[in-house]
Amino acid sequence: MWDIMLTFRLSRLKLGPLYALAVDDAHRYHHFVGTNSNPGRGWVMVRARELRTSSIIEAMEAGDFYASTGVRLKDVRREGRELSLDIDPEPGVTYKTEFIGTLEGFDPTSQPGVRPTNSLYAVTRRYSEQIGAVLAVAEGLHASYTLQGDEITCVRR
Repeated sequence: MWDIMLTFRLSRLKLGPLYALAVDDAHRYHHFVGTNSNPGRGWVMVRARELRTSSIIEAMEAGDFYASTGVRLKDVRREGRELSLDIDPEPGVTYKTEFIGTLEGFDPTSQPGVRPTNSLYAVTRRYSEQIGAVLAVAEGLHASYTLQGDEITCVRR
């Protein structure tokens, strides 16, 4: 759903990005297990100049943050056409990074959808698999992707 919304927002509506956040939506505070909605399971990491409210808000409005439910990053950067990141590792964890995007010339059509059995979501449309496609995969603590020039993006090249 997020990929569909961003693809159409950037390519057809010619609007800027819409940023996402993560929250823990905690309801259980005393018994911590992986199946409970405990605190600390979703958060936002911000790259701000200073640990001040104004700096944090400025960075978030500029999109200089990421939302997570698990992985912590040491760095995220764009240099020229290369997007790259370094993961802050946890012992015993392996990492696979998928760079997901949509290329110009994607199929914008959709077909009527059907609500899946036992789903809370009323699926109304099915879109092309070209929207939100995996453009590259990297294993390990460092991942990078070189923009080819036909990606729908909000960053200047």
